[in-house]
Amino acid sequence: MKKFLSFFLSVLMVFSLCTFVSAGGQISVIVDGVNLNFDVPPQIIDGRTFVPLRAIFEALGADVS
Repeated sequence: MKKFLSFFLSVLMVFSLCTFVSAGGQISVIVDGVNLNFDVPPQIIDGRTFVPLRAIFEALGADVS
């Protein structure tokens, strides 16, 4: 059982390091089943995804001022 759990966690860690980009290059952010629209579109720069955090925090119920 320990070997199986160890193997499963190893596979899970490998897949968590993978990033997936859609073929169209469009980045979509979905919070609670709702697709968010941003005033500035999300971008991928040097393999990192940049998104406007204000819209995400407000969708999660945070009060941003």
